[in-house]
Amino acid sequence: IAGFSMGQADILRRAMGKKKQEEMEEQKEVFVKGAVANGFPEIKAQRLFEIMEPFARYGFNKSHSAAYAYVAYQTAYLKAHYPVEFMTANLSVDMGDTDKIVKLINECRNMSISILPPDINESEREFKIVGSSVRFGLEAVKGVGTAAIEIILKERENKKFETFEDFMSRGDNKKVNKKVVESLIKAGAFDSIYSDNRFAARAKAMDRLISSSKTNGFGPGLFGDSGIFDEAAKQWDENTLLNNEKEALGFYISGHPLTRYRKTLSSMDVVPLSYVEEKDERADLCVAGIISEMKSKAKEKGITAYLTMEDETGRCDILVFPDLYKKSADSLKKGNLVIIRGQVFKSEKGAKVMAREIQNLTEMEISTKYEVALRCGDFKETAEKLMTIKKLLGDAPNGKDSVSFKFYLPEYCVIIASRLQPVSNFAFEAEKITGETVKVL
Repeated sequence: IAGFSMGQADILRRAMGKKKQEEMEEQKEVFVKGAVANGFPEIKAQRLFEIMEPFARYGFNKSHSAAYAYVAYQTAYLKAHYPVEFMTANLSVDMGDTDKIVKLINECRNMSISILPPDINESEREFKIVGSSVRFGLEAVKGVGTAAIEIILKERENKKFETFEDFMSRGDNKKVNKKVVESLIKAGAFDSIYSDNRFAARAKAMDRLISSSKTNGFGPGLFGDSGIFDEAAKQWDENTLLNNEKEALGFYISGHPLTRYRKTLSSMDVVPLSYVEEKDERADLCVAGIISEMKSKAKEKGITAYLTMEDETGRCDILVFPDLYKKSADSLKKGNLVIIRGQVFKSEKGAKVMAREIQNLTEMEISTKYEVALRCGDFKETAEKLMTIKKLLGDAPNGKDSVSFKFYLPEYCVIIASRLQPVSNFAFEAEKITGETVKVL
């Protein structure tokens, strides 16, 4: 209309985008002259520019909000009607971003979608749907490269792996090497080929790897020749299992070190770490988590500590000044569970917590009471479940934790207390056996 060249049009666009009023007035004059020269009435040219001019104030935002609203509607529809497919796709897309994966897994749990560990006989390269659950992809396991995955998947096409020894004999030692197998064991990829619970399964698989390392050219045993793992091969404890999972995946999947403390923490007004970012500047709050990273710096007034703390929902940086560090140095170690009361401090890098008080969570006396639900339909099936659960109970009648069983019969229910002590990660294992949620009373 006004005969603008591409360069002239870009000058007008820039003036609009930066809302330069003086430049807009100059451009209006040039626009109107150009339109008149092209045979358009001056009054219509002025009116057309007046229509364009307000667009500079809100048009960009308006077009973006419409596009984002449309995408938000589509994704909300998928999440509502195809939740497992939607979350599986998101997990696969963000496989390389640990922080995003943690948030997505937490969202899956809120949506009652089970997250299954990697499985040597079932996992694909990416996350996949298994019934109403999501199975971890092999590519999400740290240290397991593309070449190793290709060999595993190709070999599995011929025949599934029946035992750990079967897997070891059918692999390529150069690509599916000791580090790859170790990562897979720690992530739980071999759990399904053992009849034991995951604590025993992973311990046995690691023991087999050590033995194989000494005889099949994988190099020295993982723990040398000290024999330290012979006893551990019977069963890992909860901390060993969870720490190994975190090393292999970047986060916990079977549970979290904080889980058994949740009921106590809820009574202490502890907020999830993911909420810290939403809090106002200088807001007081109480958080709890495991110390995943720690650095300290000596200054004139003493040592200042910089912590990274994690819980089931995310992570947060914590600042500990010299006076408090001096009082709490014993608790401030990597891997420790702590409760921190402090104040929110915000900067360009995000929200942090300035600690005022620190308490070692593991030093608190906490007892856990579990209630296991069993629906008594078929007698034989119920008896088999009970016998399997019995393996998760140890002979420690004076222990601080306890278990009771709630039997649902056709017309009534019966609750029976047990004097046996539950093993580590009891709730998770019992839920797998019964298919019912284990209550923490």
